[in-house]
Amino acid sequence: MIKQKKASPNRSNFGKGEYDGVIAPEAANNATAGGALIMMMALGIPGDIVTAVMLGALMIHNIIPGPTFIQDEPLLAYGVFIAFFVAHFFMVGLQAFSLRIFLLVTKIPMYVLASVILAYCAIGVFALHNIVFDIWVMFFFGVIGYFMKKLGFPLAPMILGVVLGKLAELNLARATGISDDMLLFISRPWSLFFLLMAVISVIFPFYQEAKKETLFAKLYVPVSMIVLSLPLFLMGSPVRMIVAVILVLTGAYFLYKRTSSLKAT
Repeated sequence: MIKQKKASPNRSNFGKGEYDGVIAPEAANNATAGGALIMMMALGIPGDIVTAVMLGALMIHNIIPGPTFIQDEPLLAYGVFIAFFVAHFFMVGLQAFSLRIFLLVTKIPMYVLASVILAYCAIGVFALHNIVFDIWVMFFFGVIGYFMKKLGFPLAPMILGVVLGKLAELNLARATGISDDMLLFISRPWSLFFLLMAVISVIFPFYQEAKKETLFAKLYVPVSMIVLSLPLFLMGSPVRMIVAVILVLTGAYFLYKRTSSLKAT
């Protein structure tokens, strides 16, 4: 969205119904769906709220996505692929003829929409175990979510935590039960890779807010690439080592270019 605004000749009209301002974020939003789905099916890590809900639905049926998901559940996996492919054409046709009808939803008062949504949520929650207590739990977390949104906290991490919490706790107990090594999650390449990814992700918001001229903004990307190459080298696979070399060389190139520009200034 920011890049599109900078490149558009009508940047002053952004926020006033400019077509580029509407198309750019929607195209970016749709482009993330495939990547989030691949992460969820291949690693069991949802990339967004939608795939987190899908993961929760699969776990209800005792289906846990992971590296062997396609091998264990080929019909389901390929069914998702086919449905995702067909959905693009279906949505194009549906929106071409029904977009004006969908726009009428915006004319419905918000209190009516909220009431209908809450009713469906309550029915769905109650249908899981047929216990009224579950509805009160939904209400309690709804209040928490409301105050979180008012205070500026993102709701996506909380949803991901609820979906992945049990799975993470189970596998943590398994890992600590297999070995009593305190450096277990640092000495293993894959766990080290995701730990480094987590650290880089935590720092990323500060990178977004930093000015481009600062040392931190110039070094963040190349240093991150070099750091992520370390666990890839430890994996020993030829393909991953090639990827690691590419990351190191690319990171070193950007590091050289940006440090030389700093010296020039």
